[in-house]
Amino acid sequence: MKITRTSISPYQNPSFQEKERAVFAEFEKIGGPGEILVTNTLTDISALDTQNLQLIIHTNSGYDNFPLDFVKKVNFPIVVGNEIRAQAVCEYILFC
Repeated sequence: MKITRTSISPYQNPSFQEKERAVFAEFEKIGGPGEILVTNTLTDISALDTQNLQLIIHTNSGYDNFPLDFVKKVNFPIVVGNEIRAQAVCEYILFC
């Protein structure tokens, strides 16, 4: 198993990246085929090789920065990081 992190959002605490790497290292020890991609809003998914992906973990409240045709054609899950935040973003947009 290979875990790739595209980038860390600029608002994250500096220690966040170190803690996250430690967690990913433990998961990689488990092994297994395929790749996991951890993304954020700044990720340009069209610029990445997604051929061997088995899972995308998108830590934001939605993946609206991904092209719709990409989301429709993938045959693996895209996990959105925070449903509560997603609801708040939805309500904010609708309120505006």
